[in-house]
Amino acid sequence: MEFAGRGPLEPVVQSAVTRLPRLVHAHGQLSRAGVRDLLTAVDAVILPSVWPENAPMILQEAAALGCSVVASDVGGVREALALLPIGSSSLVPSGDSRALAHTVLSLHRKTPSAIRVGLAWAQQRRRDYLTQYERIYQRVLGWS
Repeated sequence: MEFAGRGPLEPVVQSAVTRLPRLVHAHGQLSRAGVRDLLTAVDAVILPSVWPENAPMILQEAAALGCSVVASDVGGVREALALLPIGSSSLVPSGDSRALAHTVLSLHRKTPSAIRVGLAWAQQRRRDYLTQYERIYQRVLGWS
């Protein structure tokens, strides 16, 4: 299990690293390249938030690299997961550790086809964003 970032649970993570050094690794705050490298190496991203996240970019970043995503149903996470490739994500009730554990244990390893689906999805999303921005600029400039 890989942990990235900093926060109030850091002592708990460090305790797990000490007790299970072959299974648990803490990376602390990562650069953009470090996040990409970590996402490339893992099969899934777990976002067990209890705080109402708006639209965490990590969900899209993970999906684009073929990772499964498991996230808590808080804030705008449900809507963010709806944008991901079908079958690549799971939503669990916030604060329900049993549901989270059950869902995580049911995940499959990342496959080449999941990576291809993620990359194709990311390319389509970029095209969609570009098209939307072109329309906005055309409207603002009076070209439409």
